[in-house]
Amino acid sequence: MRSSLRLLALPLLAISSGALAQTNFRPGYVVQPAGDTLRGEVDNRGAQYNGTISRFRPDAAATVVEYQPQQLAGYGFVSGQHYQALTLPGQVPTKAFLEVLALGQLSLYHYTDAAGKEHYYTRKGTEPLLPLVQRDTTVTRVNAQTGLPVTTKERQYPLRAVLWSQMADCPTAQVAVKSLELKESQLLKAVTAYNACQGGAATYARPARTSKTRFTALVLANRGQMDIERVGKDKVQSGWSAGGGLGLDFAPAFFNPKLTLQLQLLYTQHSFTKEQAVSDAQLVTGTDGRINYSIVQNTIQIPVLLRYTYPKGPVRPYLQAGPLLSLFTKNSADAVLTYKTYAGVAKTENSSLEMRSYGIGGTIGVGVAIPTAVGDFTLEARNDVTDALVHDDGISGKSGVSVVAGFTFGK
Repeated sequence: MRSSLRLLALPLLAISSGALAQTNFRPGYVVQPAGDTLRGEVDNRGAQYNGTISRFRPDAAATVVEYQPQQLAGYGFVSGQHYQALTLPGQVPTKAFLEVLALGQLSLYHYTDAAGKEHYYTRKGTEPLLPLVQRDTTVTRVNAQTGLPVTTKERQYPLRAVLWSQMADCPTAQVAVKSLELKESQLLKAVTAYNACQGGAATYARPARTSKTRFTALVLANRGQMDIERVGKDKVQSGWSAGGGLGLDFAPAFFNPKLTLQLQLLYTQHSFTKEQAVSDAQLVTGTDGRINYSIVQNTIQIPVLLRYTYPKGPVRPYLQAGPLLSLFTKNSADAVLTYKTYAGVAKTENSSLEMRSYGIGGTIGVGVAIPTAVGDFTLEARNDVTDALVHDDGISGKSGVSVVAGFTFGK
């Protein structure tokens, strides 16, 4: 079963590797130092890359030109981020492309460095950038009552002093600074409020992220496997069967944009059969014994998955995993034993096992998402496992391999 999953996943991994190496040109522009704006397509490869270089081409057939921050005033995307080339504060001044979060009397910027660490800066008017910093420190103090040292963690907020000073001419906006955390949504709200206090809205403010829910339709091909200990622990596999279902794709505003929650409702059907010889020592009452197991399962699967999706490119690989609840609308296991008595008379004995009505387990999958104008097409290889399915010893939990195709409606 694991080898089957690997075989199913290999093509998806190959597609994913190709996707990671692809460029991601989108309609955009570059602003030259003299103020001239060139329109065309700009490569969008993520926050770290976008902060150090801008790759521009007038159209899809044109040669790509790479710009360093020293060569442009800024660049951006028609329906996305906007960047300005600014000098970062520090002992060694460095110029970089900073993402614009808000422009006005007080402007707010975001930058991701080469190590992936996020930084926020503000600038009042044409003054130099000031960093917004929040840090956690460990402090050791002597307890006055016990005389023993006590170590605690404290959070310091230098950013509040910076913003308090910059907003000194608007006391109503200063109030929010007292409890401000280094969170993009809070910073954007505070800066926007200050610019409004100064006599008008900001000339630009990046829209705040909102939670989003999308509907998904799914079809799948699935194959199951389990152990039947009473026939020598041999693996028993079902054939491939078709199934389908529905899902909801949740993207909470407070989540990292690369993460989503998937709640799915899937229906599958499996039929397992296994015939095995029974030794005379096990049979006791006769010879030539054979036992045939027939197991039928109709299952409603409810996986709850956390999905990580690489957010750029025409083909976007993803990995997801989470718990699984299986509800069996039918879960029967019948055993038919045939043998000959010592007198040579053929005998048949029928029995049924008491099976559980549910199973608990987990799911993991790897796939690709292909964005379109009306939604995302997905293709995935998935493996799931559930715990034991019978009250008595004899039948193990089930594992399954699936190929799942889906379409998530909406952008």
